[in-house]
Amino acid sequence: MQRTRIGGVRASLLTVMASSMLLCGCGGTGGAEGSDAYAAAVKKPCAGERGTVLHADVDGDGRADVVTDPGRDSSRTRVAFGGGKTVRPGALVAPNGSGLAAASTFADFDGDGHLDMAVAAGRRDTTDDPAASAGRVQEIRFGPLGADLKGASRTRIAFDDDLFVWGLRASDADHDGRADLAVFRTAGDGQVARYDVTFDRRRARTGQQDGDNAYDVPHWPQRYKPGWSDFGTCTGD
Repeated sequence: MQRTRIGGVRASLLTVMASSMLLCGCGGTGGAEGSDAYAAAVKKPCAGERGTVLHADVDGDGRADVVTDPGRDSSRTRVAFGGGKTVRPGALVAPNGSGLAAASTFADFDGDGHLDMAVAAGRRDTTDDPAASAGRVQEIRFGPLGADLKGASRTRIAFDDDLFVWGLRASDADHDGRADLAVFRTAGDGQVARYDVTFDRRRARTGQQDGDNAYDVPHWPQRYKPGWSDFGTCTGD
């Protein structure tokens, strides 16, 4: 089996569709159900080599879908479903004209075998001092998510205040086989602070930020290395 490079795609609809076709075997000699990579992605999420693409069954219909996060900053995340529909998760909580900025990412956070979605939305700070009420949405939607991404249930990511969330990153940073979530919140003065979220089934608990978890806003996506690649890299047909 030859390894197929499917990471690093741009978040355009045509490229996402092409990536989905490569994984599932569409347009080739074998159908989706005959593809080892397709079957693996439905059973367990896997990533492209650059960690910007996640193949998994997002809506729980038994078909592999494609999630892209081209900048690894969670602000331009898109989902291309196996049936052809494409959704921008951030638009669900930060529609056009709302003045809100959104972030979203996907993983099986509660370990039940269904993909979950972490999503946040709020208003960016306009000064160096963090606004205490900038965060409007900070939640986990647990799978099966369905095609509308509403999820089977939801829980709020509880913080003592509602600061703006610059980004979210799903990974297996400690390599224990369970998905982790890192939340990057504004810390003022052009900095973000990383908070690691742990899960007890469907309870999301936030850790404390310390000086080692601070990043400058433009470079945190590159400086923080863990990501979807921790879940394993997809192989070609």
